[in-house]
Parts: sequence; structure tokens; C-alpha cells
Amino acid sequence: MRPGRWAANVVKRAVLVLGALGVTLGLGELGVRLAVPQERALVRGYVRPDAELGSVHKPRQDYFDRHWEPLYAYHVRTNDYGYRMDEDVNPSPAVRKVLALGDSFTFGWGVEIEDAFFSLLKRRVEGHHPRVQLLNGGQDGFSTGHVYKKLRRESARLNLCAALYFMNAGDLADNLNLHPDYRVTSFQRATDGAIILTDEKVFSPFKRFLLLHVPGYDWLNQHSHVFVLAKRSVQRRAAAVVPFGPEPAVAGADPELMTDVTLAHLERIAGLARTSGFKVMVVWVPGSTELFAPDDGLNAVLARLKSRVPRIAGLQLFDPTPGLREVIRARYRPEDLYFRDYQPFGHFNRGGNALFAATSAEAVERFVGEAMTSCGK
Repeated sequence: MRPGRWAANVVKRAVLVLGALGVTLGLGELGVRLAVPQERALVRGYVRPDAELGSVHKPRQDYFDRHWEPLYAYHVRTNDYGYRMDEDVNPSPAVRKVLALGDSFTFGWGVEIEDAFFSLLKRRVEGHHPRVQLLNGGQDGFSTGHVYKKLRRESARLNLCAALYFMNAGDLADNLNLHPDYRVTSFQRATDGAIILTDEKVFSPFKRFLLLHVPGYDWLNQHSHVFVLAKRSVQRRAAAVVPFGPEPAVAGADPELMTDVTLAHLERIAGLARTSGFKVMVVWVPGSTELFAPDDGLNAVLARLKSRVPRIAGLQLFDPTPGLREVIRARYRPEDLYFRDYQPFGHFNRGGNALFAATSAEAVERFVGEAMTSCGK
């Protein structure tokens, strides 16, 4: 056989093999989507992997998140900094920047941008302080350690006047989660009882390489049901050999450990604010257990934490829980304020976002006003 014809046959066979492989994978993808869809396990298209934070929002995204239909289906839009907002960051140094941080509550999980408590507070604050721009740096899944790292990163590129950390009970549990795909810091208790925090990169080195340096790997995580199903199957088998879980057994965790680790993270946040010259206020976001089950044991743990936060130099705390309890007494049920799939904390629905914003607005506006008087001094 002449070399030219041989080469043509090799190319033809390679095309046939690749075509057959493509058809097989396509049929497999279709079959998984119909039989065992992995919609909720797909990585959302508006995020990208990040070695320090696990994931961050991509800038200038317009995405309809329907991963958790019918309960959650809503639009996610991000600005030039990847913040969930409909306006870009104002570059003028005359406009004072106040960064809001937190997890899915701050992000506005499940509701449209205009209905999230951040947007409601933003309109109130900026209406009274025209030289202020309130920015939404919230992201679902963030722990207090994530908030510290995000604040450290953003304060380096923004001339911050102040920061607001919208904190909730879930953060205490998240701060103990040492799974390598999640944790951004590790911790240990020293012989004198102090908590020592150590910054960590997220993911194992191999997974980090795949996510950050292998073309197409992140795309498959976001779009391919069969790829995600295969990964989950492998991970389940690996977990059977080397047991570990994505979350610690928080229900049996030492409440004092949860409190001390969280306070250590807050000390870092306060220290960063002091050295960088901006003010920080922690705004507590109560869950359904706090508002509707005041005798639950969780509330005693949270009360102990809140009593110790004001002792941290340079850190303010506003807790709207008592006021909210008075407002909701005999007037609201949990389902009036929360989506019902996430217990014991619960994400705010549209009504819950509005009530929380109304209860917190005065304190947030007062804090921003105070920060404005000392900003840049």
C-alpha cells in the first residue's frame, strides 16, 4: 500500500473512532440527564475555581440559576468585580466604599437582586449618604475564614471605608469544616487554650491542578451530567475506603470549640481592619430556630458567642434577633419568612429579606455614617 493511501486510511479510522466515541458520550450524557440528572451537583456557571477561596464569582455574568427548581429559580448578575450587583464599582476615590460580606444570605440566595436584603439596605444607606457605594461581596458557602480572606483580598484593591459582615449560625459549623475541598484555614488549640489558625489552599494539589490548569475540566464540571455522575461515583467508593465527610459532625461538636474558632477568625478580621484603617461591623442574621424556637439548645451556644464578640477591639456587633422576635410574635410563621428546605437555619424568602432589612437598616445606616466621619483619617 502506498504511504499516502495508508495515511488516509489511518485518518479515516481515527475519524470513525472519534465519531463513535462522540456519539457514545452524547448518548451517555442524554441517558444520564433523562434517568439520573445531576442538575443540583453541577457547578454553577457564574463561578470559577480559586485556590484561596475555593470559588469566586466571574465578572459580568448574567445567569439564570435553576439548579434547585422548583424551590429556587432566580437570576444572578454580577458586575465588573464579580459582585452580585447591577452597577459597577465606582472608580472615583471621592465615593467611599463599604463592602458587605457573608455567605448565601448576603448573596441573596433564592431571590432576585432587587428583593435581597443587601439591595434594600443599599438603597436606604446610599439615599442618606450619596458619597457612599455599598458593594455586595457575599458568596454562598462562605465561612468566617472565607470572609477574612475575601476581605483581605478586596481591601487591597478597594480603598475601603468600612465593611459589614452579615454572619449567621451556619458560619460556626462551617468554621470547623476541614474537608480539603472546602476549608481555607486549619486550626489547632495550643497548650494555653488559644486557637491557632493557619491559612490553607483549597483542594488537594492534584485537584487544584486539574481545576486551574487543565483546559475543559472546569467546563465539564459545569455542563456534563455524565462527568459529574462518574466523579461522584468514584468519590463515594474512595470514601468507603478512606472515610471522610464533606462536613464535620457538628451536632456532636464541642460548642466551646465552635465558639473559640469563630472568635479567632473574628480577631483576624478586626486586626486587618485596624491595620488597614477601615471599620467593621458584624450584623447577625438569625435563622428560623433563633426566631421561632427560642428554647432550642443552639441558641445558648449563639448567645455565648455574641456575648464575647464585643470584647474584640475594633469590632462592633448588631443583633436584630430580639427586635425581630417582637415583630414576628403571633404575626408570622416560619414559612412566611424562610424557604423551607434548609433547617435549622433557613434562607430568607422575599418577605424575610424585607423584614430583616427593615429591622437592620437604622443600625447599618448609623454605622456607615460613623465610618464616614473617620474614613481616610
